[in-house]
Amino acid sequence: MVIGLGNGLGAGANSLISWCIGAKNKKGSDNAAIHSIILTITLSVVLTLFILIFLKDILLTMGAGESLTLAVQYGQIVFGGLIFLIFTSVASGILRAEGDVKRPCMQC
Repeated sequence: MVIGLGNGLGAGANSLISWCIGAKNKKGSDNAAIHSIILTITLSVVLTLFILIFLKDILLTMGAGESLTLAVQYGQIVFGGLIFLIFTSVASGILRAEGDVKRPCMQC
């Protein structure tokens, strides 16, 4: 779900920035890129805090029994770096919208 959120934000940023560039609106495209980055950071912080606070409860709901301790440790590592998971997709969308298709594909 987190990667889907990042892909959705990246696609939205890509669409808006491409539209602004096509309309020769550099200020609008810069504004859209900055706002997508701010939105990414804000959502990442909120989601990270929410997930880390309720991680044990989420895992118990999903059925983690004996492996709860290990699952919590793993979840803390993965969700602690949530910003990197989401930001990668958004940054790739921004770069693709600006015409730089080589650099985002280097992660593939």
